Amino acid sequence: MKISHHSKNGFTLLEILIALFLTALFSLLLYSSFFTTFSTGRKTQEEMRVFHQGWTILNNLCMEIESTYFSKEVSFSGKDDSLSFCSAASLYENSEEKEDSKKVNPVRKEYSNGVKIDYILSLSEDKTFLLRKESSISSSKEYIVNLGEVKSISFLYFDGDDWKDEWKGTDLPEAVKIDLVLPGDKEFSIIAPVYIGQKWKRKG
Repeated sequence: MKISHHSKNGFTLLEILIALFLTALFSLLLYSSFFTTFSTGRKTQEEMRVFHQGWTILNNLCMEIESTYFSKEVSFSGKDDSLSFCSAASLYENSEEKEDSKKVNPVRKEYSNGVKIDYILSLSEDKTFLLRKESSISSSKEYIVNLGEVKSISFLYFDGDDWKDEWKGTDLPEAVKIDLVLPGDKEFSIIAPVYIGQKWKRKG
């Protein structure tokens, strides 16, 4: 006589428990796979954002330093974490200006008289932000742009022989080395040549 292990009315309790376990395991694996893919996508997106932010700051800063010029009113001066100079380049725009043509950077109207650019660090709520201040040499008008949160920024100045951590005087350095560290310890570095400073050194 054969003995059936199945109830005529349906599955046994053990079979139901096994089915529930397999369903739960499959759901867990599916969720884990989805969560890993989602996390990887967000991490990649954040890394791309930080990469873009870092190199945008350095490339624009480099172009502005390359465009620096002699000024009787404002001398090229810098410390290890700040920089001040005159430049013919103006690269940053207020995003609101694109949406409203009435909102215009007031400094740009007076560029014929020269423009001074400052890069300084600002501490707010235990976070450090890099600020770019653009001001007219002939007036008190200024325009400040927050370039975002940074961990640190440092400058070194090349005089033709050695790198200095501070620059003062009426002459220009031959190059400026910029090291930028963003949150997450993402490091960026670039050397900006000062072409006018190099020509002035050769003539001297």
